[in-house]
Amino acid sequence: MAGLLSGRKTVNIPVDLIKSTEAASIAAAKWIGSGRKEHADKAATDAMKSALAKSVDFAGKVVMGEGKKDKSFGIFDGEVVGKQAVIWTDNPSRYKQLYGDKKIVWHDIAVDPIEGTTPTVTSGPEAISAIAVAGKGSMFHTDYFYTNKIVYGNKIKRKTDLSLSYPLEENLRLASEATRKPI
Repeated sequence: MAGLLSGRKTVNIPVDLIKSTEAASIAAAKWIGSGRKEHADKAATDAMKSALAKSVDFAGKVVMGEGKKDKSFGIFDGEVVGKQAVIWTDNPSRYKQLYGDKKIVWHDIAVDPIEGTTPTVTSGPEAISAIAVAGKGSMFHTDYFYTNKIVYGNKIKRKTDLSLSYPLEENLRLASEATRKPI
């Protein structure tokens, strides 16, 4: 509340990241059923880049981008994203003016402004906009485009470890036990 009363903008990076995927999704939605993959991809990419540069008050470097695989417009490996990163990269003195002596904290980013371009432009299901953020150097980088993933939160982590080497049923059983919820 103090942030609101003092006139300072309250920073909520997770919500701003969600808004960047929302912007990409809304931009891509204009191309539903059009058959124009490149247009949908460019619209989603431009919208996400703009939202990340203007609204997300952090610094990120893309370690898993999407443009290489599809030879698309994409957000590529090595690109810097986030308001702090863009200002720091383009104009370090402006960064100091805005943030003082606050040290820039970099994050690893994985991003796909539109996963499911074909379903989007053919009015099909299963298209999403995705972004993942982790501390610098902590995100696994691979040149493989498709990988198996397993993601779970602290509630499960505190009690057990899940693994891609386990059968699906075993991971479900472990997660069920850790959360005390039925499968």
